[in-house]
Amino acid sequence: MKNKAFVVILEMITVIAALLVAFGILFPGFFYQNRWEQAFIILKGRDVVTTMDRLGALYQYSFNESALMDFLNKTVPTKLTNLIHWSGTSGTFKPLVTVACVCTEAQKNALISWIGRLRLNGRYIDIDVVSSGLNPIYSASDVLLIWGDQDLTPYKTNLQDYLRAGKGIVEIMDLNGLGDLGDVQKSIFGIDKCSALSLPTCNIVGPPPEDIFVKPDLAKRTTYPTYKNFHHIPMSVLAPNEVASFNNGALAACASTNINQGIFTMRGTSNTFWICNGNSVYFDTTGDNVADILVLPNNQFTIDGQQLLLSFIDGNVRIGITLLDGYKFKNFIHSDTKLYPIDKDVFKILLSDGNYTTSPNPPSENPIPVVIVNGTISRAAWISNFARTSLSDAGDDHKLLLASLLLWASDKKHISTLSDLRSGYLTSYVNIANQNMYEVYKFDLGLGFPF
Repeated sequence: MKNKAFVVILEMITVIAALLVAFGILFPGFFYQNRWEQAFIILKGRDVVTTMDRLGALYQYSFNESALMDFLNKTVPTKLTNLIHWSGTSGTFKPLVTVACVCTEAQKNALISWIGRLRLNGRYIDIDVVSSGLNPIYSASDVLLIWGDQDLTPYKTNLQDYLRAGKGIVEIMDLNGLGDLGDVQKSIFGIDKCSALSLPTCNIVGPPPEDIFVKPDLAKRTTYPTYKNFHHIPMSVLAPNEVASFNNGALAACASTNINQGIFTMRGTSNTFWICNGNSVYFDTTGDNVADILVLPNNQFTIDGQQLLLSFIDGNVRIGITLLDGYKFKNFIHSDTKLYPIDKDVFKILLSDGNYTTSPNPPSENPIPVVIVNGTISRAAWISNFARTSLSDAGDDHKLLLASLLLWASDKKHISTLSDLRSGYLTSYVNIANQNMYEVYKFDLGLGFPF
């Protein structure tokens, strides 16, 4: 009897175990995990970005990391929320653009003094220039500048990898010899000798005295961004010399002793100017050291037949001058440089020295390139050497042209320092600014919890 009772108990245990297993399979339990933490981060990010926009401060905070951190430390302080934050921009120029310069020390120093700081839509763009070679190319740079005669053949892979990384290359070189133009330059910059492209003619009959822009007919043209940069970004010109007075000619005198003097160079001539108490600027446009025009901020004026705009006065330190649509350069192409886009796309020619002609026939429809841009892999540009004789040959108009090319070619994605995260989310916002130039970009604000 005792054994029979044990069997009954064992059977009961087995049945109960089977029932429990079956119940678990047929009626599984439900487990619910909320995502309030993620929802909190997303809502907080949207609230912060919307607040910045409605305060009219989003553009400022997008490119001023210290100002953004101060704002975030007040609105989402880490001590109260445990949130850490980072930010980024894409689609427009970084607040600091690093140029890897394959050039001499004198050329590097000149570049720093020419375009070390630009001002666009009320914010500053600093341009840092570092020396580099072609093997390796300075990896932390945003754009590569090759200045002077260089055999690029051994560095084809390096240059192509650099472009594929989203960065750009600008070359300053005359390319006037038959042996100067190698296969690497042809592929990278999209150029070839005119004579190799079966154009109707490659003759140059008397170089014209001026170089003109080939105006793009559509915004999708390769030249459009650089064309827009040149005609909207003000050229910063310093006024380093303090003076007690100046000859104001027939103009009203400066009612202040707070006067600084500088020189603005364009089309091969130097024009002295005087900043009066940070409010107005007097220009000498005839070279006789006598002021003959008085200009206020945001007013247009004319020098040597060219329409200009006084975009800003930065105290008595500097002024910003915009070279408006229709600006013409004094010719600076080497007379033996005869190039053309390798695909014969005329809208890859940014600046031209008239047209290739056959006298006495009328001009052809083939502009003589002074600047060619290419976007086959990424962004690359060739420009004739405007300072082939001396660095002092470079005018402020040449400097602005070079700055426009470097900014166009540079990497446009910026991310601030990011710490280790357990979880985090980005809030993206498309913003615009239109003080000097219509600028569209994406701002990213990241919030997250650390490990």
